[in-house]
Amino acid sequence: MEDLKLQEEFKKLKTEIKKLQSQLDVYETFYEQPDEMDEKWRYRYLFMTMAQGVIYQDQSGAIISANPSALNILGISLHHILGKSPKEEGWVAIDELGNTIPIEFQPAMQCLATGRQVGPFTMGVLNHVKHDYVWINVTSIPLFRKGENVPYQVYTSFEDITEHKKLTTQFQLLFNEMLDGFIVFEVILDEQQKPEDFRFLAVNNAFEKITGMKAEQVIGHPLTKLIPDLEPIWIQLYGKVLANGKPLQFRQYTSVFQKTLEVKAFTAEPGKLAVMFSDVSHLVEVENKLCEEKTRAEAANRVKSQFLANMNHELRTPLNGLMGMHQLLKLTPLDEEQSGYVRDALSCCQSLTHIVDEILTYSKLEKGPDELVETHFQPCGLLSEIVRLHLPAAKSKGLILRHSTDKDLPPYIFGDRYKIKQVLMLLTGNAIKFTPEGEVHLSVSVSRKLTDGSLELKFSVQDTGIGIPSDKLDTIFDRFIQADDSHTRKYGGLGLGLTAAREVSRKLNGRLMVESIEHKGSCFSFVCILKDKDIDIAG
Repeated sequence: MEDLKLQEEFKKLKTEIKKLQSQLDVYETFYEQPDEMDEKWRYRYLFMTMAQGVIYQDQSGAIISANPSALNILGISLHHILGKSPKEEGWVAIDELGNTIPIEFQPAMQCLATGRQVGPFTMGVLNHVKHDYVWINVTSIPLFRKGENVPYQVYTSFEDITEHKKLTTQFQLLFNEMLDGFIVFEVILDEQQKPEDFRFLAVNNAFEKITGMKAEQVIGHPLTKLIPDLEPIWIQLYGKVLANGKPLQFRQYTSVFQKTLEVKAFTAEPGKLAVMFSDVSHLVEVENKLCEEKTRAEAANRVKSQFLANMNHELRTPLNGLMGMHQLLKLTPLDEEQSGYVRDALSCCQSLTHIVDEILTYSKLEKGPDELVETHFQPCGLLSEIVRLHLPAAKSKGLILRHSTDKDLPPYIFGDRYKIKQVLMLLTGNAIKFTPEGEVHLSVSVSRKLTDGSLELKFSVQDTGIGIPSDKLDTIFDRFIQADDSHTRKYGGLGLGLTAAREVSRKLNGRLMVESIEHKGSCFSFVCILKDKDIDIAG
């Protein structure tokens, strides 16, 4: 491997030495007579140092001199070409379409044959050092002796435009392959020097596809003459871009093509306008349909809300009456069988009330995200309130209901107390419902402290209930899903409690998690970021 590297380096050095030797040959040729006049020396210095390549050929086409830039561009040495004609050397040149240019049609030879200037002309010449074509922009000028009309020499100058050619090719490829239509316009001004029309200078393939017009039909023609029915708004908008020089993006329907176009217009250079556009007709149709669907959905949602409000009234009124009557009946003298009937009736009323609560709670959440109403509050006080509200239900089942707080927890935090309470109320009620014996434990702890002073708090509700099968954990938060979904299930409800808890947690930018072991219990955790709030207790 090292030998190969050394060989490559040696080849590069040889190439550089040849290049330097070629330049030295040129210098020696032109500096053999040190006593020449200053004018000629200035000419020679310019010839030797100019960036353009220059070659002189005699009447037969034989090369009589070349400057260092010419040798570098062509990748040849002076000794190799001096006194020889391109025909002898078999120079290979190609035009921009890749066709070989015969020697007699190359610029220098044409100039000698016609006695007229040829070029500027773009062609590719094979560089023997690079083993590839270099692209040059060539101009050949005939030189005449006084009184003669046949050139005795030809002067050819050229510059290397290979990189420019590559960039132009890449740009042209991008221009033609881009999905958006592209137009380059030239402005046409009226007598007051205001834009009255725009002339097509260039279009791409996407323009032809979108408009159905061919490039050869539009290039060089004014816009309004080519499309006389075009709406005046287009000329006004394009004129606005030229007037202030600021890019403009707009969406406009054109009856000519019966399409809605998304247009971006900007000034490419003074007096020129570049326009990029795409057909968004289908997108507009979809947007219109979505707006219609949204309107219908909002109307249906209003009807649903009205229905739920009516249902709330119509169901709660008789339910409250039933519960009240049965509670009064329970206070009257009853035998053991009658007391059992009353207990069952009250239980049914409570189940129905719980179902109504679930439906109404979830319907409120479906209305969309509410704004957070943040206040300072005591997390310990919040847990105490939730325990107090659920204590009767827990005692009726013989459960222990308790709460605890982390010692690192600040006395006050800042957040939406109402929504946090909603989540914990739903989780606590769910835990009591599915815990036949044991306890339900509410807790809050600091998960981590953030750099901005905020706290990530973890609220947990842990129970010793029936637990959740592992295959149900992934769907337990979905609507109308319960761990036991059989017709003979022991626990009622619609399966909306955990769904509602998840929706509220999302509104708080928090997340709801569950860990559970079947027959041993579950732990539902709610994590959210709240601010540590310092409160002046005296105030």
